[in-house]
Amino acid sequence: MPSAYEKALNQIIAAYTTKMSGAAKRASTVAGSTGRKVGGVLRSAKGKLHEWITGELVTAALVHRANISPSRIAIDKKRIQIPVRPAYQPLDADQKFTQMLRSERHRIYFGASVDKHIWVDENLICGIECKAYTENAMLKRILVDFQLLRIKHPTLVPMLFQLESMLGGDYCRCKAPCFGSESTHTLLSQFPDVPLRIVTLIEGERDVDRPLHEYFKPMKLEHLDRAATRFLEAVSLV
Repeated sequence: MPSAYEKALNQIIAAYTTKMSGAAKRASTVAGSTGRKVGGVLRSAKGKLHEWITGELVTAALVHRANISPSRIAIDKKRIQIPVRPAYQPLDADQKFTQMLRSERHRIYFGASVDKHIWVDENLICGIECKAYTENAMLKRILVDFQLLRIKHPTLVPMLFQLESMLGGDYCRCKAPCFGSESTHTLLSQFPDVPLRIVTLIEGERDVDRPLHEYFKPMKLEHLDRAATRFLEAVSLV
């Protein structure tokens, strides 16, 4: 008899298989009825599916492996207010704005977020960015987002969950530890305050000519389990 944890992972795999196998046909139908482009519909659908997968995987890990009650867990993507730095002096602003900045600094902020904020007992323990695939141009933005979030939550664990990889190296092998890629490590080295962990869920480097919705690649139980383990290790729950 499969455990509750295994059932949860198998449900993720079943949902992924069903959604991806009919994605192109559904996207064409939606595009035809709404006037949207098929590519945009597909990207949106894959993004929502991946965010759902990540949320379900993290919840299964916390509940069934770390034995944390669901009532203690919250997952959201609400923007977190990052305040303006106290020593900031605007260069290209008129005197009125400069004076306002001095007197009303408390209400000036930037709203930062990633795809999944993982809270346990109202503590933000982890942020997870979800990507259908990642290349290094995308990674730069991800690193900046996490750098901002860690201003307010310095103990937040930053993670990237990608379905496929375009980062080069052996990220596409779904293993840990891995060598990674030289270009990716160069970027990571420039953000020493962002200890980003990169997790890949589907084997094989992304091929731009063979998208997942046309050339189906399976999602394997062992890779989901490894991703769950890496999450729990990262947040010090195993």
